[in-house]
Amino acid sequence: MHRFSDLDINPDDVHQDQGSAYLVGGDNVDAVTKCGNETFVRYHGPTQVSVGWVDSNHLKEAGTPHVPLPSNADAVCGAVQSALNAGRFSEAMPSISLTPLDPRATGQLQLDSNYYASGGSRVVVQGVVLNLVSITSVGTDHSNEILVWSKDFKKKLSPSDRDARDALNNGADDWGFGISESLVKVLGQPMVLGRNAHEENFSLSSIDRSGDIVPVCDAKLVVAPRAIVMKATDRGVCDAVAKGAAANVEMDAPGPDDRLAISNPWISAKRMDVPDAYVPSIDDYPRGGNYPRMDFMADFGSVTLALLQSGVVDLDNSGKKHHVGVISYEYASGAGAGSGGYSETPVLFDDKSVADPTKGKNALWFKQLGRGVDNKPSERFHARLVTYGGVTYVEYLMKGAKLPSQLWKVNSSGAQEVCNFKTSQFEVHLVTDRQ
Repeated sequence: MHRFSDLDINPDDVHQDQGSAYLVGGDNVDAVTKCGNETFVRYHGPTQVSVGWVDSNHLKEAGTPHVPLPSNADAVCGAVQSALNAGRFSEAMPSISLTPLDPRATGQLQLDSNYYASGGSRVVVQGVVLNLVSITSVGTDHSNEILVWSKDFKKKLSPSDRDARDALNNGADDWGFGISESLVKVLGQPMVLGRNAHEENFSLSSIDRSGDIVPVCDAKLVVAPRAIVMKATDRGVCDAVAKGAAANVEMDAPGPDDRLAISNPWISAKRMDVPDAYVPSIDDYPRGGNYPRMDFMADFGSVTLALLQSGVVDLDNSGKKHHVGVISYEYASGAGAGSGGYSETPVLFDDKSVADPTKGKNALWFKQLGRGVDNKPSERFHARLVTYGGVTYVEYLMKGAKLPSQLWKVNSSGAQEVCNFKTSQFEVHLVTDRQ
């Protein structure tokens, strides 16, 4: 028998000797890592997991090294991957609703002043009632994690190594902004879904009867081998475009006489679903880099219009080729933690080689095709003009992608989405497969 004075053991879960906690010869522990002459271990007691550092001389290796996983881990990861890639998102991981905690329960959590309980859910795991609580940080950018308490909230069951074992932990002392965990159900069992804000990759962890949260699956979004048609108004066209049958329209850098103009600044703000723009001045800047651009201020922040490309094609499928271009619209707001948006839209030039995205047909297309996304560069859509079967279309691709995400057709009455493609798929692996 050996006492481990620095082992964070719950007295209810280990042998007792006049009120002190200890382990005895034959007790099984998980050896997690070693530092010098000490080993960090996890002891799975009857009702809770206890963790801490122990003298390595008092440990004897038994069995082969492995990562403890639930018996149905393969089935969980496989079911999630199949459902997600089939487009059945709600079926893959239905959410478990959180409800406000009773004030008396909240008081028993004894949280640091930098955190608060944003809600909880009572679940039954292998016959044991557990309270799963979402703990959220204060401030503009929130992060939250799921912790586990006993049925009566008198005992916190999550071990002290909860953060260190979390799949989202990058080794920093504190969690980064935007890290989010929520509760979902997979194959009928509650699980913790964890992801970083603005990222599609996620992790899944199971919850055992002792309240231990065990990492099970890692999910990564990867490029699909080919575009998959998810929605189509013309299936023949969409199937052909998915196979790469569309031809790119040859576009060049803007010519020396190509210019931008705005006749109605309010429309450019309205397009982003923001308040009416206040425009104290609009300057037609000399070329910024290699293209004409315009900068102005609106109620919601700064806006930049830029002319990216120029060419000649029957853009509106009227039977006549026109001088056309592709413009970008970008806004940035410094409110709170900051936000932004970006879109690219085709435009027609007038007979003076001026492109005004807020006038005539251009205004229709600008409002319908303009898409504001968070200002993470990797999530931007880029426009490309293509033709197929004698018809001109607008393809939208994610930055750096080779496969189209959307296909649109424009005419005098506006823009119509013809195809929506799935260009990525999830690979869901066991955590033991991490590189």
